[in-house]
Amino acid sequence: MTGHVLAFTGTALVAVYVLDAEGAELRLAETVRSAGRSYALPAHYPVSGRSPVADAFRAGHPLWLTPTELAVYGPAGPTTPETPTMPGVSVGALPLGGDGKGLGCLVVVDDAPGGIDADRRGFIELYAHHVAAGVEAAGPQALTRPRPELPGPTLDRLRVGSFVLLLDSGRMTADTQVLELFGIAAEDFDGRVETLLSVTVPDDAPALMTVLEPDLLTSGTAQQEFRIRRPNGELRWLGLRARIETGADGRPRRMLGVVAETSYLRPSADEVSLVQRLSTALAGATTVRDVGRAVVGALRDPLGAGRVAVAEAQADQLVVGVLAPAEPTAWPEVWRAAWRSEWPEPPSHALPTLAEALREGQVSIWPEGADLEPGLAGIGPGGLAVLPLPADGRIVGVCLIGWERRHEFGPEERSLLTATAGLVGQALVRAHALDAEHELATMLQRSLLPRKLPELPGGVAVTRYLPATMGLEVGGDWYDVIPLPDGHVALVIGDVQGHSAAAATIMGQMRTAIRAYAVEGHPPDVVVAHANRLLVGMETDLFATCCYADLDMEEGEAWFVRAGHIQPLLRLPDGT
Repeated sequence: MTGHVLAFTGTALVAVYVLDAEGAELRLAETVRSAGRSYALPAHYPVSGRSPVADAFRAGHPLWLTPTELAVYGPAGPTTPETPTMPGVSVGALPLGGDGKGLGCLVVVDDAPGGIDADRRGFIELYAHHVAAGVEAAGPQALTRPRPELPGPTLDRLRVGSFVLLLDSGRMTADTQVLELFGIAAEDFDGRVETLLSVTVPDDAPALMTVLEPDLLTSGTAQQEFRIRRPNGELRWLGLRARIETGADGRPRRMLGVVAETSYLRPSADEVSLVQRLSTALAGATTVRDVGRAVVGALRDPLGAGRVAVAEAQADQLVVGVLAPAEPTAWPEVWRAAWRSEWPEPPSHALPTLAEALREGQVSIWPEGADLEPGLAGIGPGGLAVLPLPADGRIVGVCLIGWERRHEFGPEERSLLTATAGLVGQALVRAHALDAEHELATMLQRSLLPRKLPELPGGVAVTRYLPATMGLEVGGDWYDVIPLPDGHVALVIGDVQGHSAAAATIMGQMRTAIRAYAVEGHPPDVVVAHANRLLVGMETDLFATCCYADLDMEEGEAWFVRAGHIQPLLRLPDGT
């Protein structure tokens, strides 16, 4: 495994530095070096000092140094017993952890003549994210020892492999470690993405396809956790991180990916049950408001959070669906100032850190005391989690979870929040579509119903219309009041099969037809018979029921025809 780490990175030495408890030093925690190489690194670096490790840690992005650039640092770089500095090697220093929570640095030393090329840099940067997860999994108790030890699977204990996917052809090359993680023999791998998807748990395959399918890709970095079933029936959690490269024309050209086993990061049984409860609640959510309520109900109390917000991302605006607590005084000023009606609609440019998190599309966690703008710091003074909600290859919204008092974020909770974000994003898209279609059907239905009731000779017509509000259950029911010659009036109630915009359309056609036939002076049975022939001629699979009553307002007589409808009721003035 040690040899695999060095072969994977293509370097002579790999090391991990972690931040000490006081935040003053980066201490050497683990080193893996090639046999016969005597390269050494300092045991610690001051965070405030000048060194490749400290500079990369403070900057928050990788630092790649050629031999000439490394020589400027003097003894701060790698050494051997023979030389205090080594001008012939290249070094990469990659910060571990993000979201305002620096954990340390991954350092690679390379003595190949050509240095660390762009492809290897890409793989090492993706690899660093998995190393960071292993460092975080070790917990603060491991990182604060005088000589840090990392029980989490880092470096030689981290099972990781790499692949390259050519997006124009869909062909993939994968190293032996990737195939071993998926449980696929090298001779059985045909270079097709579908071969990897075939061993993925069916429930997780759609999410993995959004990362690996060329037609669904955009430029940038993607990540996904999923389960595969190995030939012996064992379920295994894998984590994939990928970087998409574009060509000169700006189109995605290929993907560099790293796959690692992440079973050690999976949540506990309690957290699994929390996700299951949330999943169950979201399954019944048919509106954006329902989704927000499900999130608040499932997460706020179990996580001990003080504030939860769920919002859709629309252009430069956050369209809030639910806030808890719902009182404006519980939220920062930028939220209170944007309180237009029931909920605020804060502009994202007023929250630049949040806007950046949405662009990156990754769960972001800030501990107590993080340097955030007041509009975010006030949501979670003890800790803040920002969950971009992904769906269909884009970010559709965001969930903010804030704690009043100091909150420690463990790797299990990070995995829990990541899983939650995926569930909520899909539910939000589904609910938004249901909301839109529900609104369309309702608007269509209302436009096809009478705008007002006519004045009648010798009587007053009153209606009470209560459409269902769950899901798409609107569209098929209609009524009408039609004044006829000779003091007659027709009362019509009908129902087209189904609860959709299609049912509403047919309802409108049926209502128009019955009104036309009635106004022509046909008796009730002829009106309904003509309408029936019209419905048959529409060649629709939907049927309709109808009750048509012809009232003689002078004689007090009623003739009615039922086409599959229930009997009408006559209510007398005394209520019987």
